Amino acid sequence: MFKLNYRMMCAAGLLLALTVCTASSGGTLYVNENGGDGNTTSRYDTATGQYAYDLDPVRAQAFDGTSMGLCIGADTTGDGVGEVYRSGYYSGGICKYDGATGAFISQVTTDVFRPMSISFGPDGNLYASQFVESYIKVFDGTTGAYIKNFTTANYAGSMAWGSNGHLFTPSWVDNNVTEWDATGALVRTLDAGGAAGLSTAAGAAFGPDGKLYVASGGNNKIVRYDVTTGSYVDTFISGGNLSAPRGISFGQDFTGDGIADLYVASSGNNKILQYDGVTGAYYGTFATTSMSPAGLAYAGAAAPVPEPGTLAGIASGIAMLGLARVRRFRRG
Repeated sequence: MFKLNYRMMCAAGLLLALTVCTASSGGTLYVNENGGDGNTTSRYDTATGQYAYDLDPVRAQAFDGTSMGLCIGADTTGDGVGEVYRSGYYSGGICKYDGATGAFISQVTTDVFRPMSISFGPDGNLYASQFVESYIKVFDGTTGAYIKNFTTANYAGSMAWGSNGHLFTPSWVDNNVTEWDATGALVRTLDAGGAAGLSTAAGAAFGPDGKLYVASGGNNKIVRYDVTTGSYVDTFISGGNLSAPRGISFGQDFTGDGIADLYVASSGNNKILQYDGVTGAYYGTFATTSMSPAGLAYAGAAAPVPEPGTLAGIASGIAMLGLARVRRFRRG
């Protein structure tokens, strides 16, 4: 997530909107799909919505079993594209794939029991939530060597890192969100009163407004938290086409407003859905998957996140020049 710190006069708002807050022209969305004994990780071009390829299917089946976790790491092959890491829930393995070709590179580790989620931390190391035994383990981001147990997060369905370096973990079973500091010490439970009404808390991601978004798979909604106050903000998305949401990811601006928009893995109807990153309005179906989608990972330059003052300047600039916002046609 990018955060731009600048000031501007209202009259310059539109200019800055066009030159500084221009969204990425495209990127790549990786999707874990699971069904029965089969599984795959598909790659899509977010500019066109076109399917590109699956990660090496033979190695994916042999090493990973049913895959839950998915994340993007550093480029280790020298082609300028970050590599893809995916975990196998039943195999306990984490494998690395070439981000450009999808070819299998290596098995990073097998030292995780029922890994539900994986993520690179601010320290460059790889974190894996050991779902059943409720540990989060840390592995060297380069060698894959085990470093330590980070904390004992209970049934962590996913992981999201805040700008303060803290880790936030939604609990699939406890249906709450906990915050951990850089040492793994518990800071607090967000929304201790449970106002958000989480049910099967799954994917988590920070949005362009700095709020924490969490998928509630059991009651088909995406909720927001203010991590500064620790309070529940609101239900951002609810009902409609959303069915058992799992992974969520902010990425390319597809609504044309210069702000990163939201992709949601709707596992109950095998769809990847798109929502406006500012309003939560439904935009369309990005892709229909062959199996139930779970983890999502976006690779590419996401739209920059402007400060509130910048947003005000943009609005003023648009008003002064009498320009109307232009949106793209909705996909089906």
